[in-house]
Formats: sequence, structure tokens, C-alpha cells
Amino acid sequence: MTTIPQTQKAWRIIRRGSPAHALELCNDTPVLDDLPGGHVLVKIKTAALNPVGYKLMGLLPNLLQKRPLTAEYDFAGVIVKQNGAPFSVGDHIFGEIPADGRYPNRGQGALAEYIAIEAKQLARKPDSVTWEEAAGLALVGRTAIDALVDMAQVKPGQHIFINGGSSSVGLAAIQIAKAYGCTVVTSCSGKNTDLVKRYGADEVLDYTVSLPHERFKKDPPSQMFDVVFDTVGGDVGLYLNSGSYLKSEGRFICTVPPGTAGSPSLRSSLKAGSVMVRANLQPRFLGGPHHKLEVCYVRSDGRAMPLLEKLVAEGKIRGAVDSVYPFSDVLKAYDRIMTGHASGKVVVQVDV
Repeated sequence: MTTIPQTQKAWRIIRRGSPAHALELCNDTPVLDDLPGGHVLVKIKTAALNPVGYKLMGLLPNLLQKRPLTAEYDFAGVIVKQNGAPFSVGDHIFGEIPADGRYPNRGQGALAEYIAIEAKQLARKPDSVTWEEAAGLALVGRTAIDALVDMAQVKPGQHIFINGGSSSVGLAAIQIAKAYGCTVVTSCSGKNTDLVKRYGADEVLDYTVSLPHERFKKDPPSQMFDVVFDTVGGDVGLYLNSGSYLKSEGRFICTVPPGTAGSPSLRSSLKAGSVMVRANLQPRFLGGPHHKLEVCYVRSDGRAMPLLEKLVAEGKIRGAVDSVYPFSDVLKAYDRIMTGHASGKVVVQVDV
């Protein structure tokens, strides 16, 4: 039987700022093993970083993010205790703490040794999936499912364009679109062409040679796209010129508003607001966009997890790992993800 300690090591967000300024490694963080019904306690093996982690760290004041709290959302580990949950002690799982500020995480995060969480936020890890691969599956998988399956309702034979195919969300989206029988065109830098093709992309555009919307205006796709899924938010022109490559009834879905990629700031927030106003209020005859702009917000109800578990078990979704860091080097891991050039997940080994 696993002995559960009363306290644990955890990387805690103490204040607003960059990870180097905001984070402290604390050795006395309580382990919350008083489990409500339907909850489990997980001993974390690996955790994965997400852009939303450092962006919220640098944007929101302490009051709004209820600091201090443990950083990050994605993890994989072993169940060591459960209370009325559909899992057993010893089960290998992966999961995610919803990044929704309304979710009652009780100050917990993935950069810790233990986490108490609702069972519906978890999925079983197959033996064929490594701990490093599993750590980064939940948030990106749920995002891609919410965008393509729930919102766009993709169907076999449709043509999908995924902007930012080598990002973690992009790689998950490529695999989900292919699992649903779609043809996938994606964008990435030339050095990542082989990577996105290994994950199923049918055609690849090198954005360092020509931005996607400029390429489509010059050389229109052989078939107009049914769905555009923008996982980057960097190219406003992609959205404003959607009429040249996206079907009139097509869907333009993004993870963040176009033009707002990078670290959060007042300027990027104002730019996001202006894009959203133009998208929703400016009529087309006055130069407004051709399509409604739909932002994908990951649901915190866990309903995507059974489908994600099934796709992972069937080998239709694989985790992509960019790099792995020891628990003591979390700040170096953040340096890597903040370059914006990670191809796959930046993973932290918590229990080795």
C-alpha cells in the first residue's frame, strides 16, 4: 500500500510575472487526500507545460487567479486513492485540470507530486503510451475534439486547413481530422514538414516562404475548405481573407483571436477585442470578414475524455514530445516553451 504524505513538493505561483519571477519551489504544499465522492488522488509521474500557463501567470493579478496556487494543468500518473470513482488504485491515467478559472481546483496544479481531482477529468493510459507522451495529451486532445468534433462536426471527405500544424494542438487536430476521414492541409516551418506528415497531414505549406492567406490568394486550393482551425492566432490576414479559400458555409475556428499570438499584454488584449468586434459587427459590404469568427474554449465538464481515451487506445492519437526536463529544471522548461518553437509538448518528469 502506498503511504500518502501530508505535504509535497510543488512549483507554486506566488505572484504575477514571468515564470522566473512568479514561481517558487515549495516543499510543504499540503496533499489534499480528503476526497469528495467521484474523486481520486493521483501520484503524478509527468506533467506538461502549456502556453496558457505562462500567459495567465503574466497577465492576471493575484486576486483573480487566487494565488498562491500550483502551476500547470496537464499530467499523467498513478491512482493511489479513490472515493466512488470508476478507477482502481494502481490504474495508470492521464488528465487535465481545466484552465477555467471557475473550476474548483483548490489551488492545485500539475507541477506537484500529487493531485486530487474529479475522475471525469481523467482517461486511462494504454501501456503502449509512454509517461512522457501521456502527460501532454489531455488539454490539446480536448481542445481539438471541442473544435473539430463538437463545433465543426467534421465528416468524412471534408477538406480541413489547420494553421500551425506543428504546435501541440495542431498535431492533435491533424490526427483527429484524419481519424474522421478528412483531407488535411496544414502550415508549419519547413523544418517541421516531416513531423506533421508523420502525424497525418496530406499537404504542408511552409509559412516562412509565404503566409497561408497569401499562398491561397496566389494559388487557390483545388477544393475550398470546409473548416479552418487556427491554432496560432498570429496571422490576421488568414481570417480577413477567408472568403478566398473557405466555403461560404465553412467554419473558421480558432484557439485565440487572430493577431494575438505571443505573450499577453494590454496591446494584445485590445487587438483581440478589435478583431472580435470587427468579426461580429462589421457587415461584409463595409469590408467586414466573410465568416463568423468562432473561438474554441475547452469545456471543463470532461465530456471529451471518453472519446479521447478511445482514440488514444486505438492508436489514432499519439502524443508528441519536444523535450523533457527534470522537476528541478522547471524554469528551463518554461524557457523552452516560451521560445514559441517547441514541436510538441515540453514535459517535466515529476516522479522518476
